[in-house]
Amino acid sequence: MLIQLLEFASVLSAGVISGAMIYESIVEVGVRKNTPPVDQLANWHRCFPVASGIFKPLGFITAALFAITGYVTADYLWFIAALVAFLLGPITWLLIAPTNTRLLAMKEKTDGSEISDAIAKWGARHHLRTTLITISFVLSLYIVIVR
Repeated sequence: MLIQLLEFASVLSAGVISGAMIYESIVEVGVRKNTPPVDQLANWHRCFPVASGIFKPLGFITAALFAITGYVTADYLWFIAALVAFLLGPITWLLIAPTNTRLLAMKEKTDGSEISDAIAKWGARHHLRTTLITISFVLSLYIVIVR
């Protein structure tokens, strides 16, 4: 029963964060591409605190659940899913956090091309995170459905 509960929680957590990040990648990033720079920045400023408050803890919870499930089940695939999910932390810290800091410091008066460049850089790097967590989610589905 413990194994099934851990597997369910792992897949659910990964599905929620993967779905949310896919939405962010497709909808939020997509909409920003088609709006004036000042509106891109305003949208990012509104979304960032909310998304950060959800993605950070849920990313760590998901990776931890994968690792715990791997330990309890002794299935190496859960550890692979955990490793891929844990990569979100360093990628965010190394690649995205500097862009976040830059975007947070920008104001409406900031040059439009500077805003658009930073927003585009942020979007491309967010796509990398989305891909990683989606790989972890698909792997977790494979483990519980196919194996």
